[in-house]
Amino acid sequence: MPVTLDRLEAEIAAANVQFDGGIASIAARLNSAKPKVELPGNDRLLSAFAIELAEILKHHGVYQRGGIAFIVNRQQDGLVPITPQMLRTLVEEHLVCYRITTIGEAELSLNRTMTESDAKGVLSSQQFIDRLPKLEKIATARLPVIRSNETIELLPPGYDRESLTLTIPQCTYNELMPLSGAKKVLDDLLSEFPFADGGRSKAVGVAAMISLFGSGLLPKGALRPVFIYLGNAEGAGKTMLAKCAVSPAHGFVDTEGAPKDKVEIAKELLTAVIEARSYILLDNCKGHLDSPQLEAFVTSVRWKGRILGVSKSFCGEHYVTVLITGNGCTVSPDIRRRSLFVELFMEQERAEDRKFERILDDAALLTMRSDILAALWAFVREWNLAGRPGPSRAHSSFPRWAEIIGAIVEFAGFGCPLETAEIQGASDVDGSDVWELVAALGSEPMKFDELVSLAREKGLFERLLAGDGDLKPNEKSAFGKLLKRYDRRIFRDRKRFVVEGKGHNRRFYAFPESEAHARSQGHHGVSADPEDPLCL
Repeated sequence: MPVTLDRLEAEIAAANVQFDGGIASIAARLNSAKPKVELPGNDRLLSAFAIELAEILKHHGVYQRGGIAFIVNRQQDGLVPITPQMLRTLVEEHLVCYRITTIGEAELSLNRTMTESDAKGVLSSQQFIDRLPKLEKIATARLPVIRSNETIELLPPGYDRESLTLTIPQCTYNELMPLSGAKKVLDDLLSEFPFADGGRSKAVGVAAMISLFGSGLLPKGALRPVFIYLGNAEGAGKTMLAKCAVSPAHGFVDTEGAPKDKVEIAKELLTAVIEARSYILLDNCKGHLDSPQLEAFVTSVRWKGRILGVSKSFCGEHYVTVLITGNGCTVSPDIRRRSLFVELFMEQERAEDRKFERILDDAALLTMRSDILAALWAFVREWNLAGRPGPSRAHSSFPRWAEIIGAIVEFAGFGCPLETAEIQGASDVDGSDVWELVAALGSEPMKFDELVSLAREKGLFERLLAGDGDLKPNEKSAFGKLLKRYDRRIFRDRKRFVVEGKGHNRRFYAFPESEAHARSQGHHGVSADPEDPLCL
């Protein structure tokens, strides 16, 4: 029953009790229309309190992901884990916590803020977490999804239980744009980017746009490619082209600098997964990119790590697409085979000498967002109506992506994004250098030092064999490990690279495939000696 001001004044006066905020403010809060939840205490279990909170908060934007409670961030495009201190005041926007207190001869229900201990208990309670709606993705535009009955449709605004997606539209778009008009929109958008090859790089650029727009078309657990944008000089447009892929589906684009070490990149990747982000853009990478963390990330369906500030570990599904830009950037073989490349070639000596017909920046992309979204949906819609024709090529590293996104790109008339990149050797410089080294080798045995001399003579492995003196132990080890990765592999000229022997007696050969098979029968494997430069 509502508490009357007269009764409250009489009881408090009789008990000689003082309350901050005044008697009237207490009565007003207690007579609020918000739901009332009794705090845990005598004869009141924490689990019962947690259940009642969850039943209310699940209707007010509190979700669970990976066994942790989240709310949507202020930008409405990602998630923020709820800390105990956050929960104490967050609940008060939607309910009134109270504790029964005896004042004089009466028992009154007085409102209280829950303690930090209670908040910690609630956030650790399975009774609380399990009652919250699960959330895996956040979208700032209506994006397409394949339903369990195989139909394709645009997600409705709000929470979609089947796809576990929360859609908070920032703009609307024409859902009936014809295919011809859609292609013109993208052709105009990309018209001033200096693609280095025929149509392959442009097809990859379009594929990145459709991939981020149509991530809901991929089956659960499907892997996505890394998109790498390479330019021959600063100002070629690689970062803006990457933003063209992200902005239509997600609005304003956040960029990350090139990671400096494995700890930093691990933290960035985990943060992207925790926040339910759909992309991470590593901008302006230089030198050689060889990251075991990144390699593991792009081949993982789930990702885990410890959340800073919450003292809990997180493990959940990730739907993050990685985009990388760089000038003269080279990558490891493992990243190369999981990537699609865009190459831009600027002819002008200085970027500022280029002349453009229009301004294309972040602000312009946001104003064009509705038209680009309409075009991307037209590609998906018409591909679906045409019976979902397949692509001309497949890809072993991301087969599901190839048969859906790759197929849509070709159907839209942009060529095949899965064609072999002409810049493959530049992007995977180690692989290209090993191929050249094997081509120069004959069937006569060659010692390790002789192999180093041959590589230097041909200008190979410059990042590993700098200078002309003897290699240091760590340089020998790095070069040895690289060679070991290619032991007994067959190269494009049908020559097999073989490593035989152990330690200082190790020898290197290159045989025609048929002859190498017979000789490799006597191969005894890898040395277990950690001092051996070829030992893993």
